[in-house]
Amino acid sequence: MAEYLTQDDIFEFAENYRSANGLGEGKLTDEQIAKFVGELQERIARMDYSIPKGSTIIGYSGGSNGTPVWKIVQEAAHAEGSTGFYISDLPAGQLVNNKARTRLEEAIAKITDDEKAASRILGGWFGDARSAWSGFGEFVSLDDFVSAKLMGESTGVSGNFVVFSPEEIAENRVFACTEAQKLFENGSCRYINGIDKEFLRSVYSRGAEGRRAFYQIISETSKSVALSVSDLKEQSGLLRKAFGKGGVFDPASSSFRAGLCFDSQGRFAGVDLFSNGEGRYLVSSYSSGSKLVDPSSGDFARLEFKDASRFSQEQVRQAFRDSSVFLDEAGGVISRGFEGTVLDGVSERFAPAA
Repeated sequence: MAEYLTQDDIFEFAENYRSANGLGEGKLTDEQIAKFVGELQERIARMDYSIPKGSTIIGYSGGSNGTPVWKIVQEAAHAEGSTGFYISDLPAGQLVNNKARTRLEEAIAKITDDEKAASRILGGWFGDARSAWSGFGEFVSLDDFVSAKLMGESTGVSGNFVVFSPEEIAENRVFACTEAQKLFENGSCRYINGIDKEFLRSVYSRGAEGRRAFYQIISETSKSVALSVSDLKEQSGLLRKAFGKGGVFDPASSSFRAGLCFDSQGRFAGVDLFSNGEGRYLVSSYSSGSKLVDPSSGDFARLEFKDASRFSQEQVRQAFRDSSVFLDEAGGVISRGFEGTVLDGVSERFAPAA
């Protein structure tokens, strides 16, 4: 097996790139810059991405009650006895953070003779804004590149990946741009914040509305951990407890119950997210107490994921055409009317979707 490259190898490559490639003074063309970025990422891909077996990978975005979440995640991951592991625990993660990041950005700026290009290459920033496509040419930013390696390729780790983001998730940040999709592609990931990944994939895959609903689920489950606490160490302790055995993010705890909602035409209309621990809906536009139908919202169907994956859009529409029936969350029984009266056996009319 070839030896892993180190930070020093990356710095040596970047800081000597112009002389090694016979490049003179002045700005490089976009084609020359793209060539450099490709070669840089190829080398960063050869760094050590190994992770201790059974580790809980923690992603993050934004802040929490006035504290940057990366500080909370760092504390939780590095606490004694913690199984947590986050991006800066990787050599490549350290490369794009703190002093190493500054040194790398300075080297890239000297190569390109363009500080704006360096900012795009490293973090996907165009001035004060970060675009949804965050990189240079066909290459994603280095922030996205390293995050994709961690979230999308890690193996031998806990099947429950944690994403801590109590605030609203911005669609131009690394989690939304890159990490979410990589989590769905990673076969090692079976749960996210303790919720079945396949349910969350079903939500995420339903266009822009589905992605927003997915981000809301991540934020609301994160809020249930942070609560209103502002102290850094207290928040990190709560986070560590959350992904530990019996914590709210532990899949075995069944802390959250989630369902998909559809309108009377069988179209996706949102999600319900219920906290069993708090005894309330964290996300709900359609449920009213224990009822499955909220008269003020118009007709809709609420399907637990196990049932939503079985029934096609046409079958949902047919249910409304036949008798305005609604699928009950308990055992996949069909319910009728605004009060949710159970009609025994009605669900047997529905064959699994082809």
